[in-house]
Amino acid sequence: MQSSRLSSTLPLFFGSGLVAIVDGSLQAVVAGPSILAATISFNLIGAWLVCAIIALAIIFAARMPQGNSHWQDSTFGIGLLIGSLPLLHSVIPYPYAHVVFSGLLLVAVFIKPLKSPSLKVCGASSMLLAIFIVSSVFVQHDLPVHPLATTNVGEHQAVDGPDVILISVDTLRADAVYDQPQLNLELPALNKLRQRSLWADYALSSSNQTLPGHVGMLSGLSATSHGVRSNRDFPDPTIDLAADYFARAQYQTSAVISNALLSSATGMHRGFNNFSDEAIGLARLAMISEDYLARHSWLSMVLQSSRSNRLYRTLYYRHKFQAASLAEHCTDIALAQLDAAYATEQPLFQFIHFMDPHTNYAPPTSARGTISAPLATQVNPKYLSSVTAEISVAMVRELQESIKKHADADAYLAAKYYQQVYLEEVIEVDHQLQRIVDKLDASGRDYVLLLTADHGEQFAEHGLMDHANSLYEENIRVPFLLSGKGVSAGHIEGIPQLCDVLPTLLSYANIDYDISAFDGQAVSAVISMRPHVAVDQKEIAVRDMHDRKWIGSWQQNGDLPVGIKLFDSSHNESDNYLSEDQPLASELSKLIDYYFENDTYAERQSNAKTSAAQQAALNSLGYADQEDDR
Repeated sequence: MQSSRLSSTLPLFFGSGLVAIVDGSLQAVVAGPSILAATISFNLIGAWLVCAIIALAIIFAARMPQGNSHWQDSTFGIGLLIGSLPLLHSVIPYPYAHVVFSGLLLVAVFIKPLKSPSLKVCGASSMLLAIFIVSSVFVQHDLPVHPLATTNVGEHQAVDGPDVILISVDTLRADAVYDQPQLNLELPALNKLRQRSLWADYALSSSNQTLPGHVGMLSGLSATSHGVRSNRDFPDPTIDLAADYFARAQYQTSAVISNALLSSATGMHRGFNNFSDEAIGLARLAMISEDYLARHSWLSMVLQSSRSNRLYRTLYYRHKFQAASLAEHCTDIALAQLDAAYATEQPLFQFIHFMDPHTNYAPPTSARGTISAPLATQVNPKYLSSVTAEISVAMVRELQESIKKHADADAYLAAKYYQQVYLEEVIEVDHQLQRIVDKLDASGRDYVLLLTADHGEQFAEHGLMDHANSLYEENIRVPFLLSGKGVSAGHIEGIPQLCDVLPTLLSYANIDYDISAFDGQAVSAVISMRPHVAVDQKEIAVRDMHDRKWIGSWQQNGDLPVGIKLFDSSHNESDNYLSEDQPLASELSKLIDYYFENDTYAERQSNAKTSAAQQAALNSLGYADQEDDR
């Protein structure tokens, strides 16, 4: 009796399996063929879990038609519909997809069921699909990779220049690259690099976020010139980036990307003929899951997106990320690119991006606890579930709320601990940096290396955590270390800016360029004081040549920003000198007018919008529901 009922459910599984195969194949068309087996398997698992619940109800039902072909046809139709609901979700807005689903369900069960294949066909096919699901979990799947960008190099002659290596460490504060003996923090690679570098105490970023910070770094333009204020904006494709300049000079161009916001989702792959985003396989897979699987799988509909992403990666791509840190993966790829480049005499421009130490703070076991262990046991459990827990974006934001509401000792202690775990990620970056420098030195080729960052990070300064919520110095001061052929080591007198990176690299590569195309300049040992501007989605910060820093709020009607703060930026920004009774210094007032009048945001973003892939990248980084309550 039970076996008869069990066999009668086979059309249910077969029907849902057919649609899951179609749906998974469509995903592969959108996201790339490398994920075909994984997405079909993931869809099958979700659909069959739902079918299993229905099958159990059928098996244990008190009454059920026996030997009824209409019933068999109905279960086949129900299976087709179960498999199709995620597909309906992707093309029909909620809740209309459920209305259509309910109508089709009535037709399939009571009005005119589709003819089901025989039980033998359903059983044999379902068995093959089950074998496929199990085997797909044990097969090593390749990560989806980005198709190589093509670059028109024109008629320019090749230059006899050095290899040029630009390393950007996401979220690296300027003060995080020094040993801190009181914490037992040692950074030998950064120390050795500084000794052979032209270096500054800090450089000034144009932003507190990844995308605009890197656009400024790679374009040589200021924040108001390139028109990108936040991670939700889209870089103007008419702006040449570093790889475009080097490619036109007949350089090989390669990149290793470890943040989804620097991928094709935002067009930042332009100009590279070897562009690897395998290092962000986790993030890229999360992008696929958020942007497509979330609408095409029962598992993603039932589970939270973060859980479905984690399950998807664990089932099919765990072998890629079992032992090594993200920084190590990034370095492995970078070294492989160097090996390939060294096969020719043509010089190389390489951009290496480390996502560490961006949240989530999750240093490898070799670094975790090396400096934070003494403090770990003192942290209130509501801020740290265990001494090995990954510190997520959500935890950082919850801590900030506690600091704002209570400002108690426990919250500030937790912030101190979070910063120490952050520094343990810097330790891992330091280790990987040494591997890269060793490779460059062993090559025997001339090279120039510049290490910097897109923005910094806050740890309870001004009562804030994270970075995309203020333009305080902790967020816009980044490292600047320049070494290699033609570079005289020493301390820079003055303050470089992130828009100086590209003209500096072009100068040391002996590539001619039009200085008027940039807001930045080639960095030398002495830099005269210059004004500086940084922006984000809510504020603009203008600094004059006397370290006066004015922060204003953008106005939705397009009027001149309204001043809210005035600091002496050479100090800790604790005293707000802005007063209605005291006018701004003439020099500062003129700078504010200048940057406002020359701001290109409205022009460059007039037809731009956050793409689905860009939104998925934001989601994968935990920015989907980020609020800015300034």
